[in-house]
Amino acid sequence: MTATDMLTDEHRLIKKVLDWGETEIARIDKGRPPDAAKLIQAVDFIRNFADRCHHAKEEGLLFKRLVEKGMPAQSGPIAVMLLEHAQGRALAAAAAAALEGVGRGEHGALAKLRENLAGYIALLRAHIHKEDHAFFPMADRLLSAEDQEALLWDFERMERERSAPASTKNTIAWPRICRRKNSPDKSDSKRFFRHPLHWPGIETIMTG
Repeated sequence: MTATDMLTDEHRLIKKVLDWGETEIARIDKGRPPDAAKLIQAVDFIRNFADRCHHAKEEGLLFKRLVEKGMPAQSGPIAVMLLEHAQGRALAAAAAAALEGVGRGEHGALAKLRENLAGYIALLRAHIHKEDHAFFPMADRLLSAEDQEALLWDFERMERERSAPASTKNTIAWPRICRRKNSPDKSDSKRFFRHPLHWPGIETIMTG
């Protein structure tokens, strides 16, 4: 497993939540009230996993390693990825604010929720496609096996530091995606492995 493999696996998980978000948009379009409790959890996932963990791995670790390999930081693919991350944060924040407004019964809040949720989903789908089919293959050509291994260890450390605690009733403790086998040899890349992406937090959102 490489570092970019892990990020691609995380994209699959994020897309599950995007799929569910589209069902909520369809509910709104049919004049039915959104599932506010599950939307709160979905927004929590977006902010605490998709951004605080996944995007942080890219911005704080992968992108920096690619800059060391000669990829420009202020232009080109990295600049595009950073811009889209910022746009996603703004849309997620606006959706969260609109969701609070829906809870308070504010006029126009439901329309704002739909607009920003749809905008976020469209942006993230296009962003993930770019990364999976263009940016990550480009990164793989620049990164050595040793770079990929070092990034996996850095990802594991970041997840350990940033795993969201279930500190409030609206926050899910999202399990870490990076799992290690019990091997005494830190250089053994087989310590990192793919695992099923069926997490309790995700099932809470998608099931009744």
